Amino acid sequence: MPDLDSFHAASQTSLPLEQTALSDQLLAECNYDLKEVSALMEPLRNAPQRCQQTGRYIQAIATQCTGFIATNLGGQAQLAEVTPMSSTWLVGRSEGCTIQLQHRTISRRHAVIGRYSFGFYIADLGSLNGTWVNQHRLEPARRIVLEDGDLIQFGMIKVEFFLAKPEFALLHADETAVC
Repeated sequence: MPDLDSFHAASQTSLPLEQTALSDQLLAECNYDLKEVSALMEPLRNAPQRCQQTGRYIQAIATQCTGFIATNLGGQAQLAEVTPMSSTWLVGRSEGCTIQLQHRTISRRHAVIGRYSFGFYIADLGSLNGTWVNQHRLEPARRIVLEDGDLIQFGMIKVEFFLAKPEFALLHADETAVC
């Protein structure tokens, strides 16, 4: 098993700046315990096998201070792309969107996925072809809480949403923590 110093050094040299920040935050939030980091990453490894309906997924991870998502919507269904830490992620055709979907039924700025406490929400941004959750069309700008296993539809693109809330994050939760 690698030691923490070699793991940290490798993450500093081989990851882009936003991914380095993600790895530093995750290490700190996991009390520098590599077993906890591994447990946190397990849902990312299992997301492709969880797909039951579409083969496309958004895997969200929520800990006390960190929120990030991984998706295979980038064009290569076998490869997951992990987004930088954030509190919101834009979905659409625009290059400024964190999750880019190049399809004629997708608006430039179609929807937003956001993080709150230990969960995630979605809101349509007034897209022409709509955003749907479990076959219910969202009203523009209305936030809907996402649950593990929800089916999201952006225009004609269907995506399965998976949510992981690692147990250790709940055990280490501290209402007074400053993130």
